[in-house]
Amino acid sequence: MQIRFNRPDKRWDRVEALVENHAREYAVNLLDGVYGPGEGHAPMVYAGDPRQDVPSALRKHLTETLRDRDATIVKGWLEGIAQGGAEDLGLD
Repeated sequence: MQIRFNRPDKRWDRVEALVENHAREYAVNLLDGVYGPGEGHAPMVYAGDPRQDVPSALRKHLTETLRDRDATIVKGWLEGIAQGGAEDLGLD
C-alpha cells in the first residue's frame, strides 16, 4: 500500500516511505509543469477511490486530466535543465 486515506482531512496521502523517496527524486509535475522534488513531481491522479478505480474509469479520467499537457511537461524539463537541474538528472 503506497497511499492511505487521511480521515480528518478527507484526502489521500502517500505513506511516509514514499514521501521520503519522492523528496529525493526530481521530475516535472504533469499538471503544472514545475520541475522539482517532492509530492508535486508525482501528483496523485485518481478517478474515485484509488483502491477501487476500475481501469476504464481511470483511463477516461487520466485522458481528460492530462490532455494537452505535453508542451507543459517538455517546457518544465527544459526549464529545469536550464536552471541547473541537469545534475539532478545525472546529465552532468
